[in-house]
Amino acid sequence: MFNWLVQLFHKAPVPITIKWTIYIGTLITLVMGILGWFLITQQNSFHMREVKGFGEILVEQLANSASEPLLADDQFNLQGLVSRQTQNHNVVGAAIVPSGKSWVISGKVPGEVPEANNQEPMIWSWRDEQQQRHPAITFFSPISFRDVVAGHAIITLDREYLDRDQQRTIGIISYATIGLILIAGILSYILSKRLSRPITLLVAAGKVAEPGALVSPQDIKRQDEVGQIYAYFDRMTVGLLEKRQVEDALSRYVSPVIADADRHGRLKAEAISPR
Repeated sequence: MFNWLVQLFHKAPVPITIKWTIYIGTLITLVMGILGWFLITQQNSFHMREVKGFGEILVEQLANSASEPLLADDQFNLQGLVSRQTQNHNVVGAAIVPSGKSWVISGKVPGEVPEANNQEPMIWSWRDEQQQRHPAITFFSPISFRDVVAGHAIITLDREYLDRDQQRTIGIISYATIGLILIAGILSYILSKRLSRPITLLVAAGKVAEPGALVSPQDIKRQDEVGQIYAYFDRMTVGLLEKRQVEDALSRYVSPVIADADRHGRLKAEAISPR
């Protein structure tokens, strides 16, 4: 199917400038698309590392601060600790979970603590009174005292607020990528038009069939392959003009039948003569 489309495109009566523009533009778009995807992927990974680092620091600080009040069963200090955590606009919930006792909670936290061997950050969401969904991410840390786990500390971060900067960065990268693709498309058209100019000139000169009609002396003096083609084409048009002049001169002095026979004879001799 793809080969059929390629062959159809090659046979389509489309100017070579447009074809080259499509080729170059497609290549540039593919490269810029891959680059944009790579940058967005890296930005996502970097953002997630930052969020995890921030959450792990907060939950470890809460766990360290809560170790002594938890062992002393000081509910007032424990409640003050979790309440102070939610004063941070990035934190929507905090909790201290003593082993076998009631939780000390402030804000939004999950209803359970994962197993000790699987305390990776939990990505979840909670709903407000208007049933609007809010994405969140929760971090856990054991509260230890002399290698004895007395409970767990929980910190829930507002992922919607944290992702806002990431979305802004991704939007900037996306718009920049699209803008560069548009600029590359315009530049590819200009480049294609410049590259196809020799072919366009040869086609136009072939329609006129007069030496020096469109191909300038500066073009003929070019030292590359295009200059050689121009020179061959110019010599060919000179030969064709000389033949036409001879035919016109013969037609004025001899009958058209003899002039036509002489022309065919010369063409036949040229065809069988060794190169």
